[in-house]
Amino acid sequence: DQGSLSAPLARWMVAAACAGAARLHAAGVCVPVALRLTARQIGNRALVTEVRRELQRCELPMTALRLEVGEGTSAPLGRDVAASLQDLA
Repeated sequence: DQGSLSAPLARWMVAAACAGAARLHAAGVCVPVALRLTARQIGNRALVTEVRRELQRCELPMTALRLEVGEGTSAPLGRDVAASLQDLA
């Protein structure tokens, strides 16, 4: 079931993206690392907490990540997704 893998996969992706961004920052390259997630993943409020936790753990600013909604999203973004993105702005 894709839904049951979505949350653990998103957490792993966030951790990997933050670790990569931390390596770049340590090398003096301060560019944001893009992380493409589904609207469903971004709409998961726990992901907001996970992103903030990983950024803090890696001592990175919020600007170190650039979250993108996957291209497969053709429907308007729901309130949960908009709220999550607003919280991370």
